[in-house]
Amino acid sequence: MDDDTFLNITTLTAHEWRGVEQLANAISEFEPLAKRGNLGVVVAERLVDLRLAEKGPCSPRYAAIGYTEGYRLSDLGWKVKQRGRQAGPR
Repeated sequence: MDDDTFLNITTLTAHEWRGVEQLANAISEFEPLAKRGNLGVVVAERLVDLRLAEKGPCSPRYAAIGYTEGYRLSDLGWKVKQRGRQAGPR
């Protein structure tokens, strides 16, 4: 499914939307979930499955304290953040 179709037909659940808002704080680096407050691994993986988030190695500062994987919004995730939780053009 292309990005425009996704934006026009997909509405996020409250948990998914909260996850998008939390990951929007990880501007350029992959940040561990512990840094993102209430975001759990189930929601984070769901956002990865929806192509709204990316998963990758944490930055050296987080790796130094024991974290290996982190998350951040993908380009589609930023489009959804700008659009809002509800489906449809804005």
